[in-house]
Amino acid sequence: MTRVVVVGGGLAGLAAAYALSPAAGAPWRLPAERLPEVVVVERSPRFGGKIDTVRRDGYVIERGPDSFLARKPAARRLVAALGLDGEAVGTGPEGRGAYVFFRGRLHPLPEGMATGIPTRLGPLVRTGLLSLRGKARAALELFLPRGPAGDEALGAFLTRRFGREVTDRLAGPLLSGIYAGDVHRLSVLATFPHLKALEARHGSLLRTMLTGPRERPPAIDPPWPEAVQSSTFVSFRRGLLTVVEALTAALAAGGARLIAGRGAVAIRKEGSAYAVALEGGEAIRAEAVILAVPAAAARALLGPAGEAFLPLEAGTPYASVANVAVWTEAAALSALPPGSGFVVARDGRPAITAVTWTTRKWPHTTPPCGALFRVYFGDATTDVAERLTDAELEAAALSFLQETSGVRRPPAGVLVSRWRAAMPAYGVGHRERLSALRAALERTLPGIFVAGSAYDGVGLPDVAESGRRAAEAALDYLQGGGAPAPGAGGPPEGKEAGA
Repeated sequence: MTRVVVVGGGLAGLAAAYALSPAAGAPWRLPAERLPEVVVVERSPRFGGKIDTVRRDGYVIERGPDSFLARKPAARRLVAALGLDGEAVGTGPEGRGAYVFFRGRLHPLPEGMATGIPTRLGPLVRTGLLSLRGKARAALELFLPRGPAGDEALGAFLTRRFGREVTDRLAGPLLSGIYAGDVHRLSVLATFPHLKALEARHGSLLRTMLTGPRERPPAIDPPWPEAVQSSTFVSFRRGLLTVVEALTAALAAGGARLIAGRGAVAIRKEGSAYAVALEGGEAIRAEAVILAVPAAAARALLGPAGEAFLPLEAGTPYASVANVAVWTEAAALSALPPGSGFVVARDGRPAITAVTWTTRKWPHTTPPCGALFRVYFGDATTDVAERLTDAELEAAALSFLQETSGVRRPPAGVLVSRWRAAMPAYGVGHRERLSALRAALERTLPGIFVAGSAYDGVGLPDVAESGRRAAEAALDYLQGGGAPAPGAGGPPEGKEAGA
């Protein structure tokens, strides 16, 4: 029997292993008469990677992302395959709308913002976020010619089209929060390729949004349950860890071997197969290996043979982030306007990047007598998430909540979560480097495949789909079809806010 070893037990690795499991539901399972044996190896003592839910005192507290983006087909297929429709929940009715915190005030996010891009002139003219000069510069986008072809920094693209104020006060805070990256260094083609495509096709993005035909999103098959069909984001009654628990249970039922707390230390080529050496001395022979780990970790495992990862590693810096969950009495919600929270425009206080009024966004997370908030720290422009102690993060979060959200009573509980070097920021040229990496692996290390947020997108559906495509490529290779064309997995098709 052939064997596939998946190195990395986050969502990408689990999704890849699940696609190769006989226990997988039809929307996710790969069609094959004979499936390989699967082993998943995870260095940490738990599976799930950045998905980590704490259930405490009646609260459902996410330490990492809090949702799937519902419009991504991969999210729907995975939820349906796992039989989790009955657990799915959408955002609460009071969680519609959001704000930008700028110069000490909460400004409503202008209506009609799509992926950080304004689509309506009226709300843009009325917003207090932009000066008269900034509004005039944004309106000038209607008459600007197309820009150069090829990749460029996301911030450069936005500033070229809409001006510096829109970039720094509107689009930048919204878009950079997804990657915890500096928009002036992020690749537009690796993060929001549809913006370049719209410019190339129509010239003005704003005119296209205002006058162009409304493109309907592709139908999701199977459709989401009626209870969540109108929601942009989807989570679960007991938190996102529900997905991880369902995946590991299905993998175990399908005969996969799950190894946690004992990571891989080296991968050696042995003839047409590989030996994956684990901590403790065990070596597992595999005909194919899926590396669902960052480029630096993959390179270290492969030794001198992993030099092909160097360009991608150098072009993808990682940001450290932290968040502080605060729960208190329900009265704290009474002073809040409608909405789910706010992002912070850079105005001299870069430490805090966003605040989620979690009870408003996800009512299922909070008991009737309580209120839950999350305060986010850190991005690629600051080391605050590593430099501050837990006590300093807690104090900063409570002070900011008092200033912006009316939380004045001592909290009932606080939970600090840190994610060191956790958020990849795709630099300009990422897609070319990724294609070159996959081509090099096909030539020199056939049977080695990559998946995960380091490569194909940071949103949870993109991460899961990246794992499934790596599994598909591995199965095709094992069946004699050879590796897929470089770049399989594709760029992410957009964003996943709030994740």
